[in-house]
Amino acid sequence: MKVLEKKLVVEEVEQVLDPECANIEYSYIPSPTSMVPTFDNLTEYLFETENVALKNYTDYYKLLRTLSILEGQRNLVVSTLEKLSELLENSQKNPLEQVDLLKKGEFFSPPRVEITELPVVDWFKYGVNVPEFILKAKPTFSQNSQNDTQIKIITGKMVVRGRIFDESKPVTFNQVLLFLKEQRLLEELLEKFPPEPIEYQRCKKIAAARAAVLRPNDSRMVVALGDIYEKLELYDEAAKCYWKARCLGDIEAISLHNLARFAVF
Repeated sequence: MKVLEKKLVVEEVEQVLDPECANIEYSYIPSPTSMVPTFDNLTEYLFETENVALKNYTDYYKLLRTLSILEGQRNLVVSTLEKLSELLENSQKNPLEQVDLLKKGEFFSPPRVEITELPVVDWFKYGVNVPEFILKAKPTFSQNSQNDTQIKIITGKMVVRGRIFDESKPVTFNQVLLFLKEQRLLEELLEKFPPEPIEYQRCKKIAAARAAVLRPNDSRMVVALGDIYEKLELYDEAAKCYWKARCLGDIEAISLHNLARFAVF
């Protein structure tokens, strides 16, 4: 079908998507009104999809719309974190320069992002049996974020992975699970290695690629690899990874995994 126009579906997407993501193509469907889904009075533009039968499903349209908004919000948050990390590094190198910028009112204000809610879909009409506890589940990340902030304010101490920073602990105890560099690397590898019939092969390729980039003595990477083996029920391989992490001194990371408690080294 010929693409007549390129245009964002909703105003929210246009506000949050990066310029690099603005080249997504959308199609104008010159079909009868009865065939076009009605959603927020925006029925002209539909996402491109290889399956023509899915273009007239309102639920499918809602999911794609929400996915685009969430992807845009995620890109915005990642870019904001990178900017804040850069400002932190600059402030540590040139603190007086940063003070002068603050006095002039030239400071970076992170944009507030309201996470869009997932659309309500009646999965039963599609023959999908969704457990009731999932349908009734409510997001709790806002409350958790508030609790973490309160802990930092009350105690005046840095909280890492939900635990107070402790100088007496090993270095890995006070490190975050994934840095921005590692997060981007993992995302790139997930795109580079698509899903395979045997998921173990994909996980093995991703783990090998990460090991080639990250430091070989990074205990967090070793524990992450062991966690993958554990989920694949390859307990012998997982035990080897946990043992290596233990030799690197990351005892706390090992204690987070149930398998390590029963592993015989």
